[in-house]
Amino acid sequence: MKKLKLKAFVLLMVVMMGLTLVPSLYAAERYENAPGTTPTNVDIACSISADKKTLSPGDKVTVSVDVTKLPDNGLGMCAFSMRLCYDANQLTINKTKVGVKEVYDVVPGPVGTELNLDTGNAVVADEKGMDGYKRISLAFYKDAAFANATETGNVFTVSFTVNENASGDVDVFLITDEKMESNDEGNGFAVSGIKQTENGYEADTAVSYYVDTTGLDGMEVPVPLEGIEFKDELGGKVDLDKTTKKSFDLSPYVELVPSNTTEDDDLEWSSDKPEIASVDTNGVVTAVGNGTANVTVKCGEFSATIPVNVTTSVGSLTFTQSNYTVNFEETRNLKDELTVNPEDAVYDKIEWSSDKPEIASVDENGVVTGVAKGTANITARVGNVSKTVAVTVAVPLKSITLSTDTVTVYKGKSETVVVTPQPEGAVWETLEASLNSGAEFAEVKEVSNGVQITGVKEGNAVVAISVNGNQTGDLYKLVNVVVKENRVTSATITNEEGAELLRGETLEMKGEFEVEEPGVESTDDTTMKWESLNPEIATVDENGVVTGVKEGTATIRLTVAGQTDEYVVTVKEVHVDGIVISEDTLTELEALESLTVGDTIKVPFTVTPEGTITDTVEEILEFINVEYDEDLVDVTVEYNKETGEGVLTITVKAAGETSVVVTGGDPESEEATSYEFVLNCVEPVEEVPEEEIPETGDMPVAMIAIVMTISLAGVVASKKIFVK
Repeated sequence: MKKLKLKAFVLLMVVMMGLTLVPSLYAAERYENAPGTTPTNVDIACSISADKKTLSPGDKVTVSVDVTKLPDNGLGMCAFSMRLCYDANQLTINKTKVGVKEVYDVVPGPVGTELNLDTGNAVVADEKGMDGYKRISLAFYKDAAFANATETGNVFTVSFTVNENASGDVDVFLITDEKMESNDEGNGFAVSGIKQTENGYEADTAVSYYVDTTGLDGMEVPVPLEGIEFKDELGGKVDLDKTTKKSFDLSPYVELVPSNTTEDDDLEWSSDKPEIASVDTNGVVTAVGNGTANVTVKCGEFSATIPVNVTTSVGSLTFTQSNYTVNFEETRNLKDELTVNPEDAVYDKIEWSSDKPEIASVDENGVVTGVAKGTANITARVGNVSKTVAVTVAVPLKSITLSTDTVTVYKGKSETVVVTPQPEGAVWETLEASLNSGAEFAEVKEVSNGVQITGVKEGNAVVAISVNGNQTGDLYKLVNVVVKENRVTSATITNEEGAELLRGETLEMKGEFEVEEPGVESTDDTTMKWESLNPEIATVDENGVVTGVKEGTATIRLTVAGQTDEYVVTVKEVHVDGIVISEDTLTELEALESLTVGDTIKVPFTVTPEGTITDTVEEILEFINVEYDEDLVDVTVEYNKETGEGVLTITVKAAGETSVVVTGGDPESEEATSYEFVLNCVEPVEEVPEEEIPETGDMPVAMIAIVMTISLAGVVASKKIFVK
């Protein structure tokens, strides 16, 4: 027994510590019964009540806590605490009184006597987290000797005095603190039970509770209602928009005067125009239609009214189609295709714009006009809401125009009749061309930009042009065709008359021709054909280049498309008639005294007449005659026609006196030019030691004499050669 009581005492101390320490650390909450609990399905049931409900300042009111049910499950000792909370602004505690002494032993608390209470187990303190509220904490335990006791009744009572400034609801309630609770729910009690088991007495906290607080309902110091109004922060009105702000809760903005009135605070709501703004029983006003409605809230005999302005802004814009087509120079009213959502939206105007007005323009009324072929984006805008739709401008083909309706074309040539679709930008699907008449005179074919007409022979034809298969109307046109032949009427050699050529020289012939239609290309073959009627005198090639062949006259003929013209060319010849050795060269040769075997001398010369000659190099060399003794000397002759210079080369072969005679032209002719070189040729001199050389005085070792004779008479030579 002592052991049991010791456990009970320890348990009670734990409870008391919870009463005094833990609430200072944690904020309390109002007690609520655990879900599903009733006074009959719990272990412990209590009730809390007041001896009167309607109070006045200075009144005494007693609050009682009674146990209505005790555990019947064999629970041994039961220790628990209660924490009763009251509004210290309205109530002042007088004293507490413990009841059912025979059931519960009460252990005096440390501060009870200081509170002038008739029991020492009550603790009064400010309640943390609940400004102006205080709590009364009391602890009890049931002795194990009464393990099966079922006594119920008053646990304790508290006497309060109503403060002079009290008004409105008088607040008294149990609080919970989860940090103190021994059960999971938290129900206004800190409870521990001791249960006897085969191992002895053990703690048992699985105890359920229920507290009936209906005895406190309606406890108040009556405060009469003096009025009702809407808070100033509403600004005296409510604006609703069916698109952006369709409803609004007015209830938080209602003020009762005074705010702590104890009269029935049920609010009644109404709207004088529910078709504009409706209001439900909770004060939520909803926009219905455009306009202004007066919403009234009523409490008792008092009411307040506030205007509710309802508008409908534009939420979206939609077109009936995703894109539209309008023909060139035609219109389409897109306003008729546009829907403003919602239907009753209120707006000033619709603004229209085109991103490519050069293709499709739009006026202020939404009328789109096709300006040019292409696609433009048309935008409708209301405020910040816009919608864009693509508009394609089509250009339907209405007619065609021709670059000409009469064509003159020459045989073998082509002319194009340009076909242009109308209006500009339109296109055709098919284009066909045919000959209505004169098929033997012309040919036709379709080209990208129209019809090409080619002349076949002289005559007249009619070409029919049909677009998209139309055989009549503006898509069907006729073209008159005249085919001509532009013949060559004359050919003319344009070189100046009296041309003279030296043999071997060339002359470029030039010619021209005339046609029936000047400025128009001839249909005849206009190739210039050249012919020499005297090719033995002068020849002519296909390009009209004449070459002199020999002295005489030659006729050159030009033929163009059967038309001819002739031209006479005179060919002349200029032959070499002599040779000339310069005086300087002759002077240098005369200064030579002798030649040694093996020596070579070169004698430059020119021919006469000066200037261009007709002879070839072969003919010139054949013209120059050289006579010499081939046993003593060797002679060669060279001539360059481009420079007009020649060289006579004499090489000494053996010693002796000889002569070289050079004649230009026929030696028998009186006009022949002749040069004779008399040469003294000696053997080479052997070198003799100086002491062996005999004295010769002033006499030279050898004498070389070169005698040159220039005459017009022939010279007899021992050898005559012709070097080519």
